[in-house]
Amino acid sequence: MLIELGDQQFLAATISLGGTLFRPREQVLSDSIPRADQALYKAKHEGRDPWVWA
Repeated sequence: MLIELGDQQFLAATISLGGTLFRPREQVLSDSIPRADQALYKAKHEGRDPWVWA
């Protein structure tokens, strides 16, 4: 992704996303956070601009 900063100046940016769904057997939202965190780090390890669901 290129973000224009001004007169012929650009900033290149990438994003890595990790996500998960709250599962019925989980009691509180914080039960799903470790899974989302693992997905994020897996996405970062895969390179630029990936997204991973866990």
